[in-house]
Amino acid sequence: MSNFFRFFPLRKYKFGDEESLTSFQQLNVYVDLIDQVKDIATFYQIYHVQEFERPDTLSYKLYGTSNYAWTFYLLNEKLRLQGWPMSNLDLYRSAKEYYPNIVLYTDQNLSYTGNIKVGDTVQSFTNSSQTGIVRKIDYNLGQIVIERNSTFSPQINGYIIKQGAELDINLAVKYTSQVRQYEAVHHYEYQGQPVDYLDSAGAQSSIETLTFKNTTGLDIITNIERLRNLNIEQKKINVFKPNLIEKVVSEFNSLIEYGDRLRGA
Repeated sequence: MSNFFRFFPLRKYKFGDEESLTSFQQLNVYVDLIDQVKDIATFYQIYHVQEFERPDTLSYKLYGTSNYAWTFYLLNEKLRLQGWPMSNLDLYRSAKEYYPNIVLYTDQNLSYTGNIKVGDTVQSFTNSSQTGIVRKIDYNLGQIVIERNSTFSPQINGYIIKQGAELDINLAVKYTSQVRQYEAVHHYEYQGQPVDYLDSAGAQSSIETLTFKNTTGLDIITNIERLRNLNIEQKKINVFKPNLIEKVVSEFNSLIEYGDRLRGA
């Protein structure tokens, strides 16, 4: 990919505490050729990046050389913003790192009761040695996100209470189930469109509890499924057609050289 900068003009730069100037490519040079042709369908084709495929290997596969990998980034803004799509294995690893905590499900209206808040250290109602810190409360999904650490391993269902509070069941928060955060619900969809899970328009059973909609017919999108869907979309990219790549690259480099001559005139 270093060939991409071959035609960029050299400028004198001072790096760090160095006293002397160093010749280096002017990286902020931009040619709008790609913007001019990226919406012209005759110049490119749609390609779906395969598992474990890298920019350099894809460039070699399409064009017989790895030197044109940089064109994928110029032609696809999403690659510049979000990076190259991940393999399924890397995606799974990233999901576990990005969503490392534990999620407890509850129907208690914590915004009203105030039994626990974000930042509180909570403990199992039946085992005070089981503690964890509340990192997030999602009232719309009935989720309590607890920092996963060595001392907190909740049962499938039970109660948690704020550490230091009176051991009173009325002050405890009941949860009905628990999952790893990357497997927790991110949102629900109906026919591909996000829908609310909290039945805010329906009659609530009481001000202390929440009523949620019937999920029959709804698609459950978990955190890891959402990342997987985004990654699938990231794999769909535009690439210059092989019979036009040399022409596009040649014109791109010529415009850089021409622009540099005008600035030096």
